[in-house]
Amino acid sequence: MANRSKFIIALWAVLCAPCLAFSQINETKYHGGSYDGHTSALFTFAADRMDIPLSSGWSMISSNVTPYDPELSNLLASVSPNMVLMKDVSGAVYWPAQNITTLDEWGIKNGYLIYLTARDTLVIRGEPVVPEITPIGLSSGWNMISFLNTRSITPGEALSTVSSYLVIIKNSDGEVFWPAYNINTLGMMRPGSGYLAYVNQACVLTYPANLSLPKSSAAAPATTISPAHFAGFRAKTPDNAIVLVTAHGLPDGAEIGAWTPSLLIGAGVVQMGRALLTLWGDDPLTVEVDGARTGESITLTCWDPFSAREQNVEYAKLTDGLTGTILPPLPAFQNNAVWHAELNAVPGQPEDFRLAQNFPNPFNPATAINFQLSNEAKVELMVINLSGMHVRTLAAGNKPAGFHQVIWNGRDDDNRPVPSGIYWAKLKAGDFTKTIKMILIK
Repeated sequence: MANRSKFIIALWAVLCAPCLAFSQINETKYHGGSYDGHTSALFTFAADRMDIPLSSGWSMISSNVTPYDPELSNLLASVSPNMVLMKDVSGAVYWPAQNITTLDEWGIKNGYLIYLTARDTLVIRGEPVVPEITPIGLSSGWNMISFLNTRSITPGEALSTVSSYLVIIKNSDGEVFWPAYNINTLGMMRPGSGYLAYVNQACVLTYPANLSLPKSSAAAPATTISPAHFAGFRAKTPDNAIVLVTAHGLPDGAEIGAWTPSLLIGAGVVQMGRALLTLWGDDPLTVEVDGARTGESITLTCWDPFSAREQNVEYAKLTDGLTGTILPPLPAFQNNAVWHAELNAVPGQPEDFRLAQNFPNPFNPATAINFQLSNEAKVELMVINLSGMHVRTLAAGNKPAGFHQVIWNGRDDDNRPVPSGIYWAKLKAGDFTKTIKMILIK
């Protein structure tokens, strides 16, 4: 009976909900057999073939070759043993097992959601697209778009023709480019991936010419830290919402967890007074409840790495990140909601000196090290290897009272990567000295 109910919900969600569903997983997608966390294209024959490795579950995809045969029953043949359904931004569906074909052809300008039961590779044969002469019309609001270039580039480069209208863009991992807040967890836009873009008025997107792309695009943003305390929530569901939490009084390294009345649905780590969270919704294609359902209230809790305690936090102000509208202080989950939440929680100054255990630990490629000072002090924070040799100075000089965080990226003072192994982080602050053990795994 549960399975039947879930199927009915799934059918309703796919046919009636407008397209704004999406998802993926972190670090389970692959390139030529080894996964790196992103759908990406591999050009085995650049003239007429594009291979798109896909994970199990939901992925948002696109192509930069126009298929010779756009009929989905033929184009999806390479993944047909593992494919359940595919849909577009309007909610049109190709679902062969249920004989539903309201979507029947591939469009080069569109992104698509596809659900697979196992890892597989979609092979598309066709004519390469010339991106600078292939404009994509965007309507006001959300659009699921393709990426037409042959090389990964930053969102700022890719979306320059709509920069005046773009509010936010995100992939199916819940990673975003949000220029108003100088946020780019998306890093690069990649061939083979589809994207959801929100623009505040109708406009036309034109990607740059492939020949004009720099040999190496601008560097991706600084490494972000994944939650260690609030971990284990289900990602890779077809719905999500984005929340930017401003928490100036919380120490860097604190974690913010988002909850329905019964379930952890997302989390983020405070860095420089703010944390970005992706809140995951329930997947109608699974029997279990694995995320928030539409209309469920969302509360936040904070974990302090220094006291190792959790506490509830209150919304001081909640703003719709798409329209600027002030919202009620207790938000209800909606797919593709974008919020800016300002919190009331403001802890007092620390009462002593302390060095917290780094997180994550073990780690790869980066880890966060937090320390607190009850008063201004001359500080030296260094990394030492097992032989007692100096590896990296992470902080030096006078630091004010308060909470502090530094990120170690597994490199020495000359920016050379260090080998896997055990390292020590040693903090000297006035008369205070403490050392913690860190494990780097590659």
